[in-house]
Amino acid sequence: MVNLGWVLVTICQTDSMSTDHLKPKTNPADMKHSPVITDYDRANMPTYLIVHDARKDGLTDTQIVLMLWGSPGLLDSSWIVDHHLKRAQWFITTGSLHLLAESPETREESLDALTASGSMSEAERLFLDTPAGEKFWPKPKH
Repeated sequence: MVNLGWVLVTICQTDSMSTDHLKPKTNPADMKHSPVITDYDRANMPTYLIVHDARKDGLTDTQIVLMLWGSPGLLDSSWIVDHHLKRAQWFITTGSLHLLAESPETREESLDALTASGSMSEAERLFLDTPAGEKFWPKPKH
């Protein structure tokens, strides 16, 4: 099974093959557990995925912290990983519902947003309206 965090690392790598851009720019001590998505969450979604998958792949807390932050600083590596893992699990079970609630309501609005942002070309959008493309993003049945 492919782990989403490592797929994200692979997709996001630059030409120099550096993963520095994936390293969190935030202080792990600033993370707060909240029933809603926080600014820290928005800045660290890739971090949550990487911590989740790295733990699943058997990396130690120290290895995870060194990979992402370079040093635990004054914090304990286990504390950093445990809290980020707890937040990752919250996203998997609950936080994703908050993201969906913030998302466009219809398939067409989603496609409009993806095209407008440049994340999808007009040709890709047209493809999704073909029978072959609907296998990737089905139209809702009425």
